[in-house]
Amino acid sequence: MTGPQGEEEQRAVIRWGAFLPVCLVGMALTALSIATSVAWNWQGIWPSVFLEFGATILLGALLYIGQRSFIQVVRRETRTVVQNLGARADALEERIGEQAARIDTLTREVENARAARHAEEDAELAAVTDEMTYPAVSAPLLDAERTGAIADSFRVRASADPAGMRLYFKYLFAMDRAVGGTPFLSLTPWFIDGRQAQRVSWNDGEDVAVVMARLVAELERANIDAGTATFDPELVFRNLRLSLSVAVRSKRGELVRRLRGPLIELVDDRWVFTEAGLESRTDDRFVPADVFPATIARFQDPGTPRFVPPDPPEGVAEDIWEVLMAVAEKTYMGRSGRLSGRKGFVV
Repeated sequence: MTGPQGEEEQRAVIRWGAFLPVCLVGMALTALSIATSVAWNWQGIWPSVFLEFGATILLGALLYIGQRSFIQVVRRETRTVVQNLGARADALEERIGEQAARIDTLTREVENARAARHAEEDAELAAVTDEMTYPAVSAPLLDAERTGAIADSFRVRASADPAGMRLYFKYLFAMDRAVGGTPFLSLTPWFIDGRQAQRVSWNDGEDVAVVMARLVAELERANIDAGTATFDPELVFRNLRLSLSVAVRSKRGELVRRLRGPLIELVDDRWVFTEAGLESRTDDRFVPADVFPATIARFQDPGTPRFVPPDPPEGVAEDIWEVLMAVAEKTYMGRSGRLSGRKGFVV
């Protein structure tokens, strides 16, 4: 071993070539003191001098041995501590390096997890029209409701006619004490002109054709034409998938304009009803829900004037705008609160 550390190690080594002669001299002087005083019966200071001098030499030798041994122990322990600290420092440096690498990849990991979740959601939405089974419809519907993407009063258009039939989809539970509640889908027809038909239940395991046939039977029982002009099952599922897609993508921030509230109905490529009001998906036009008179307002204030809708925005046909206003008034009339007038129009 060379260098300063090697020189210190050499200085700490016991020099036996010098230690043993010194010990022999000390022992000889001590023995001489004992011999002169006991065997030869010397008197005076010399026996005492020999004894003290010999004992001092022996004591010095022992102290030398103790000092060197102590230094060796201290240096050995110091080396061990330094080695342990070095190992811990290396481990800490390695861990810090791993954490730094993890920080560099954390954003990518989060984005990958987000992309995987979105891909799973898109696959569920595709299954609405690809499979048209109870699980394929109920799963994305329940997820969208739980995340607030759709309103409790979510519905889809069931007819190509803008003023035609709508169909409410709602995930419910049938009270069953034996199993604690059985989930099912409630499908309720809705008409702007006030016509009514009984809702039908879609239970797990039932074929979609059976459920749609049961819904047609309820429409006929209510004396409502059940032809495709009134109720188109294929259109229902296409609109259901598209509506859920718009609501979910709005939550993700993937739309040009994020919806102002949970989706109630996707009217067409431009207009949607949300809990906030009638919204345009292509521009800033917006009619808040609270400008439509609630039914309770007429009871609270019989003098409340009838709602007069604004003129249609540029580029919107009058007949379409008239239907939108009529549907909006029917949609928001059930809320509580007083009429707030024309405040809030952006048209």
